[in-house]
Amino acid sequence: MKNQLEKLTNEERKKLISTPVLVSLLAAGSDGLFDKKERSDAIEMSHLRTFTANPELRPFYKLVETSFKSELDELLEKYKPLHKNIVEIERLISESYGILDKLSPEYIELMKESLKSYAEHVANVHPTLSDIFDFSIFKLKQRY
Repeated sequence: MKNQLEKLTNEERKKLISTPVLVSLLAAGSDGLFDKKERSDAIEMSHLRTFTANPELRPFYKLVETSFKSELDELLEKYKPLHKNIVEIERLISESYGILDKLSPEYIELMKESLKSYAEHVANVHPTLSDIFDFSIFKLKQRY
């Protein structure tokens, strides 16, 4: 499969690359907190995905890793307090999912499944978060 990211404009690529950061904020911050452990785990996960993700997604996660930490810190500050900005974060994720429509159906499915597992991993760092976080936002649909 051709590198799907080449089908996107620079702006669309940038938004899509920001999605794992937004997913991390949503998953770990829905309780209003984003502690050091959650931050550390999200950063580590962005690194791990560069070689554990499906081979089709590795170019994407390599791009994510290059800016993940700085973007995470920037967005943590921008959307503080997180619990009051969850709707905006969800809107931005939804916007990113709209960008996926420009890519192949196979890539879309891989990406949505990957982002869902990413969110589940980040949420599981917080002992009770997986009980309150609604993962339905990551259901596989043709459109988000």
